[in-house]
Amino acid sequence: MESSSPRIKNDGHQSFVSGSTVEQQQYARHFANQIVPDVDIMIVEGRIHNPQTIMPTSVPGFVQIQFDGVERLGGLSLFEVKHNSDDIACLNGLKMKQNLTKTVQSHMIPQNATTITITGETNSESASAARTIVTNTINIDQIFMEILDVIEIQQKAFNFVEMKNKYKLFGPKFQEFTLTKVFPVHEPVIEKGDEYSINDLIHLAGPAYDHRLPKILRQRLELILNFYDKYQHLGNPKIFKNCFQNASQQMPKETDNVPCLQLKFWPKDIQPFLKRFEVNRPQLYEKIIRNSSMHVIPKWSTKTPKIDQDIEFRYSFSAIERLLAEHRNKNEQILNGIARSIYFRYLKAVPVIIPSYFVKTTVLWMCETQDLSTINDPRQIAHAWIKFACQQLRQYSCEHYFIDKFNILAPYSHQQLDDARQILEQGVNLDKLVQFSILSEKQQMVAEHNQEIESFIRQLKVTYFFQDLEDYRLLKKSWDHTVIDERNELYQCLLIINSLRYVDGENNKQNWRKFRQIFIEQEKTCTNEPLFGEMTTSPSCPPSEFAQCIMFLGSFLKDLSSTFNDPSVQVDRPYEYHPFDLDGFRNVEKDVLNPVNFLHNTIASSLPEYMQPLFAKEQDLQTSTGLQYAERNLLDCHPNGPLLTMESNQYPDIFSSNYLITLLETATDADQTIDDLITFQQHEVDDESLLSQAIELSLIDNEHHQSEMGKSTTK
Repeated sequence: MESSSPRIKNDGHQSFVSGSTVEQQQYARHFANQIVPDVDIMIVEGRIHNPQTIMPTSVPGFVQIQFDGVERLGGLSLFEVKHNSDDIACLNGLKMKQNLTKTVQSHMIPQNATTITITGETNSESASAARTIVTNTINIDQIFMEILDVIEIQQKAFNFVEMKNKYKLFGPKFQEFTLTKVFPVHEPVIEKGDEYSINDLIHLAGPAYDHRLPKILRQRLELILNFYDKYQHLGNPKIFKNCFQNASQQMPKETDNVPCLQLKFWPKDIQPFLKRFEVNRPQLYEKIIRNSSMHVIPKWSTKTPKIDQDIEFRYSFSAIERLLAEHRNKNEQILNGIARSIYFRYLKAVPVIIPSYFVKTTVLWMCETQDLSTINDPRQIAHAWIKFACQQLRQYSCEHYFIDKFNILAPYSHQQLDDARQILEQGVNLDKLVQFSILSEKQQMVAEHNQEIESFIRQLKVTYFFQDLEDYRLLKKSWDHTVIDERNELYQCLLIINSLRYVDGENNKQNWRKFRQIFIEQEKTCTNEPLFGEMTTSPSCPPSEFAQCIMFLGSFLKDLSSTFNDPSVQVDRPYEYHPFDLDGFRNVEKDVLNPVNFLHNTIASSLPEYMQPLFAKEQDLQTSTGLQYAERNLLDCHPNGPLLTMESNQYPDIFSSNYLITLLETATDADQTIDDLITFQQHEVDDESLLSQAIELSLIDNEHHQSEMGKSTTK
């Protein structure tokens, strides 16, 4: 194969996310009753500079890779040689995929109430390493209780001096790794002052290893625990437990990790596409040349000798497809959203009728060959796609968008394609409202959780809240800096109490009392200074934020203990990653945490939480957006799904319910319960309704009487 100008720049050289996760049309999956997002990650492991390195096979778009021509990138990839049937040393693609199927468990994630176990599988025919993600909430109260027992025993053990030395060595390394490697990866969500929270976390573990707390940190601990001791009866551990259970269910259940190699040239057999595209879409052509590239991914075509199945690669155009998706106009986005919705509603089935790539290909062709800008009606766009798709199915051929003379429908029988066409021509109902059962089930679960919390809040006395608010104001005055509440004071109070109550558990294990004994009372006897000195604590950490920080302290202490007792871990250099791999992590994280992508994918998978307010009086807060989320037709809510209006809605909050605040303001007796206030208000509403009905009936009766009087006078 010969190289051909123009040459590309470096875009596409880092790992990235592809597919609907970044195209912001995840909502189409609802029509297949799928709510959990699919995540496809292209993991760039090497580069190919010389066109002679790739050797074409008999199947268009499939090649073999000469081993010596590949530049390996990073330190995590696995490149092995396997000779092909002509005895040429080639890169083993199957080994690249198998390297990504290792079982991984979450480790050293301080602020996390879940354990994540990732397993993988692959084969020669698959283009990826399919990763299965199992997310389970952990019993954080049990973990905290157990690690406090371990710390007590550890401080009396013969090797405690060794543990103390490991803490001294590990603390600075963990801090450095977090600040220089982890924070840059999570840059989109890192806030000012977060670097101090790492110091605080390491310092909070100090008394377990004979290190004093910084004075400010000790003062904060005493204030927050004193406040909690007095008002822990206002907390319910199920509040956060339910939240984390819901969150774990919304985590992706699978990811497709695709190892790939970037091509630093445009192969000869892609030139027809480039020439055609330069004529038809010259502005986008320039963007592709400057800002995109091709890749090859390990996948066997199944049409070549089986002896070479492990060394076959396929062209990948994911980077180009993503760029084209990013530059679609509104009607082109609507086209893609409708086409995907129809596919998930009618064509996605087992066994497969037609591949999803058919939908993507038809959308690409229509965006290039048809002027959609003059269409103002989504219905017309839907009919245009159905007509175009049926034309391809009728002729049993749909040309690959990038590879010349390659029919993507060739693997499917005429009967399959006829069945698909018949569905599109006769079976698609654009106007029928579709109810998403998976959302209804999830919504019911959230409603049950909220009902449980509401029952708990109803039995609390008004006086508890008033005393709580009064003491919270005193707490703020005693804090080491001026506290400016981002939300109302009731929210801050309940957030503090419930954060800590979650750690004591449903059986109220009194973990914080034991923690106070070890980390505050016995801290006075510690012989070593704080690891990073006195003046390294967070300068502006409000009480509620501090409470959330220490909520996960038990998990961090457990991970520290496990690390220090693992002989295979060198605590003076526990984390070593190649800079290229870290850049790849960062790039993927930026894709996932991009505010627009994150908002879309989060709400597309977790909106029912926002549709279930506490207290019956707030049910009218459900919006038309929520209804569209649970039930809509194929033409609704394109191109962004039922999301845009969500940003302006006020989401109900279990800690800051406006209705709850209003109830407290109406209290006339401190011994009343919240349930008393709700009942009284409902009676008032009922009385007002009865009075209104009586007045209305009286007016009607009066009008009737006047009418009769008029008739009598006339006579």
